[in-house]
Amino acid sequence: MKNPASIAIVVVLLVANGVFAAFNLGAASTINSDQAKISDLTSANTSMQSGLASLQSSNTQAQTALAAVQAAVDKLTSQTSSAASKYGTVMNSINPVVVKINATGTGLRGFASGVLVSSNGYVLTVLHNVTGARSITVTLSTGEQFTGTLSATDTVNNLALIKLTSTRTDFPAAARGSMSTLQNGQIVISASYPLSDELHGPATFDTGIVSALRTDIPANYFIQSDADIAQGSGGGGLFTMDGKLVGIASLGIADGIYDYIPVDAAATLLTGANIT
Repeated sequence: MKNPASIAIVVVLLVANGVFAAFNLGAASTINSDQAKISDLTSANTSMQSGLASLQSSNTQAQTALAAVQAAVDKLTSQTSSAASKYGTVMNSINPVVVKINATGTGLRGFASGVLVSSNGYVLTVLHNVTGARSITVTLSTGEQFTGTLSATDTVNNLALIKLTSTRTDFPAAARGSMSTLQNGQIVISASYPLSDELHGPATFDTGIVSALRTDIPANYFIQSDADIAQGSGGGGLFTMDGKLVGIASLGIADGIYDYIPVDAAATLLTGANIT
């Protein structure tokens, strides 16, 4: 018979081995579970990092797009401001030479426009504004009023010169250009006093283009523009963007088609009045 002590030792060892094996098995299972969790966390972190990188990329793109939009807005604002400044500058230079005419007489509307063309007070206008006038009053942009007399007429070109009753030699005078310098599509500005019995105050300005240069009929050549000619605008001026007078408003042929007499056609009248 075996020694009971030996048997007990063997039993203890077997139990211990079983416990140790069970412990190792449990530990291995726990390690595997932890490793799986670590793997999941690592994967989640990688995914989060990828998502964060994508968000950062999107944010960078959004910032770039926003910067481009802001640059476009700044450019547009700058161009608008520049255009306003440009138009404002030429309008301010034109305003003093455009005058309001009140001519009374049979068949006359009573209100019209004109342009100062000399420092001693000559005003160029269209003849039909003043034909048969019993009295003529000219109002400057400053509000000053002068009596005017019909100095010279040109029935062929429908033009007239009015002389202000004044000895002054410091009147503002329009710088003159020429039809020969114009091109189709060129931007022009008209200035006049339409409906001046209703529209009190400053002159009215309008922008347009040179629609056509009508030179086919030498005795009736004119500048066609879409710059509006309203009632009372006749005699007002058509100016280039550098402020030079190139035409005198004559009449509206149709909507958007307006007839301006070239200032070149006034050469005989101006020469006769010693206006250079």
